Amino acid sequence: DEVLPAPVVDAIVSRSGGNPFFLLELVGSAAEGEGELPTSVEAAVAARIDHLQVRDRRLLGYAAVLGQQFSLDLMADALPDASVDDVDAWQRLSEFLETSLGGKVRFRQPIVRDVAYEGLPFERRRQLHEAIGEALERRARKRPERFAELLSLHFDRAGIFAKAWEYSVMAAERARRKFANVDAAELYQRALDAEDSMEGEAPPEERAKVAEALGDVTEVAGMYDKAESAFVEALRLVGDTGPDAARVLLKRGILRERTSDYDEGIEILEQVGPALEGAGDEGVEIGLEARVEIAAIRSRQGDMEQTVALCQEVVTAADAEAHPSVLAHAYYLMEFAYTRLNHPERGTIGEKAAEIYRELGEHVKLGNTLNNLGYDAFYLGKWDKAFEYWTEAKETRDKAGDIIGSALQKNNLSEIAMHRGDLAQARSMLEHALRVWRGAGYEVGVAYASANLGLVASREGKRDEARQLLDTSVDVFTAAGAEAYLPDIRVRYAEFLLAGAEADAALEMLEPDIEASLESGDTLALSTLHRLVGLARFQKGDVE
Repeated sequence: DEVLPAPVVDAIVSRSGGNPFFLLELVGSAAEGEGELPTSVEAAVAARIDHLQVRDRRLLGYAAVLGQQFSLDLMADALPDASVDDVDAWQRLSEFLETSLGGKVRFRQPIVRDVAYEGLPFERRRQLHEAIGEALERRARKRPERFAELLSLHFDRAGIFAKAWEYSVMAAERARRKFANVDAAELYQRALDAEDSMEGEAPPEERAKVAEALGDVTEVAGMYDKAESAFVEALRLVGDTGPDAARVLLKRGILRERTSDYDEGIEILEQVGPALEGAGDEGVEIGLEARVEIAAIRSRQGDMEQTVALCQEVVTAADAEAHPSVLAHAYYLMEFAYTRLNHPERGTIGEKAAEIYRELGEHVKLGNTLNNLGYDAFYLGKWDKAFEYWTEAKETRDKAGDIIGSALQKNNLSEIAMHRGDLAQARSMLEHALRVWRGAGYEVGVAYASANLGLVASREGKRDEARQLLDTSVDVFTAAGAEAYLPDIRVRYAEFLLAGAEADAALEMLEPDIEASLESGDTLALSTLHRLVGLARFQKGDVE
């Protein structure tokens, strides 16, 4: 029940090394915000290490500095006084270390490595890290990127911060290219921390780039608080005007949309234009993208006509060759609005967006587009086609490390499972999505998954659970001002009420939405509302 970010949960699972007791201790520490391992676990391992001979304890300490896994030849190169060839010593350490025929050594439990490491004097640890870093540099020769992550770690621990900065940035960019966003975030943060210790040796523009990159990867990983802090730092360094400032403002506005702070998001996005005054052609795409993002927020607020109008302005202004990504984003949002409005071009304009994103290799945005196309197919009753779109969207998002978007596809696929009667599969998918979104603080996602879980609980006959989940969902969406979602949620609530023969309550909930749907032109909501109002009237005996 603890609300922890998904990357933290993954780190706990990995770090526990399969030890259930240690796993629970780590969860407790994380939930309480403690930065150190539980004392009782450390004490248990330290007692075992204390029984070793002095030279074996020293060898285990050397191994700990090298890391969770390392090669014997690196140890021999970096630490000549280590007893690398002492077969008996490795045998005596076999309860802690596992060695392979290929010369690889691995700690059996991460906790053992941590305790052995902490047992070394600080200055000795620093010297060992420096020696290992220098050995890795000799091995890297003209291709340091091969060992960039290890070089980053060892020079950071050695207190050689200029090299730690250089290799951390190199390793972070390498991780980012592989969509390993959580790893990239850790490395970018290490670079910034190293630069702090360098007392401003790195140029401000370089630090700003790294801070912005940290914001990018943490945003995709669903670590929104860290992303906001990184973007604020980047903005402090680039100032209030110019293309760099406008780009960071744009990203902060997008982040506000993610966290459902819609009014503040629009306020930030409207600062993009003034920041670009005098920027010329360099800022055109950023300005257009800011307009599209305002359209995205309007769609969240339920104003589909305004969404279409803003997107059409951007489509008219954008150059297809110069601004393909902006054009695709506008098409994507228009597809969402066209589905709600039952526009004649629904289902076609979204394919234009998908084609552009495929060509550009923009996985996250392609996932968004495929998601909307899946909605269109789903509402038309083409469930197999919707399943294909949403499955491809999930694979695309997973490839990009987009855990928030991947959870969205789980949520959507659960709706197909639910309507086909597979309630167990639907519940499993929704509980996964709910855990991820809660950990990220993604309130809109939490509310949507709660509503769907409420409908599953209703169909399972668990009425108390269903009512509680549906109440929570309505409250969250109302507080967030996410008017576009409320008709869908009230529809789920009405289905729950009708299942319990509460026709009057269902009518009271639905009838105000009919007028609102007529005003907004949301024919999708209107048709569903008419269906349920008809069922409620029938339940009351009003057949005509």
